[in-house]
Amino acid sequence: MRLLSAIAERLRRPDLLQAFSALSVLLIFGLAIGWPGTGDPNLSWTGVAQVRSVTLLLLASYVGVFSAAGRAGRLETLLALPVVALLALPVEALAYAASYPPVPVWWLVAQPLLDVTAYFGVGLALGGTTRRVAALWPLLPPLLFIGLLGASIGLELPLLNPLATAARVSWIHLAVSSALALATCAWCIRAKMAYGD
Repeated sequence: MRLLSAIAERLRRPDLLQAFSALSVLLIFGLAIGWPGTGDPNLSWTGVAQVRSVTLLLLASYVGVFSAAGRAGRLETLLALPVVALLALPVEALAYAASYPPVPVWWLVAQPLLDVTAYFGVGLALGGTTRRVAALWPLLPPLLFIGLLGASIGLELPLLNPLATAARVSWIHLAVSSALALATCAWCIRAKMAYGD
């Protein structure tokens, strides 16, 4: 019960409230922009899925980078981020239902949950390795996004590219993000057990 109240408290903090508000606004804007006129095919889900993926990448990696400053609350933050991803699901489900995309429903839920956890871990690692130059922390998540796009184009593999994997199932992406998500969970649980914070 104590962990659930700690997660609820973490969700009430201004950074995640603002991030959820921004995510909601961006998803609704993406839905409105992508919604077709009369008689046109509805392809709005692809845009909404890409907006969701990029926003969650930036959100989770920002939170991860800035969580690297201290160990306190990492596990609670790790468990709060998927809640934020799930709260955005109704807007995406509306676009999905109207678009009939060739993507299974499980990808709609699994991909954001795995990605937000994986990107949080990447953010923690980036923040931890750049502690001495903390002034660069605000630049790291956008640079991570650009790096993932560049690596995806250069390698021709959608390893963690949020644009390529948002609207189509990628088994390589699923394997990489699952491994990173499991490593992040193990890292945060170990820190919680070792330090009790």
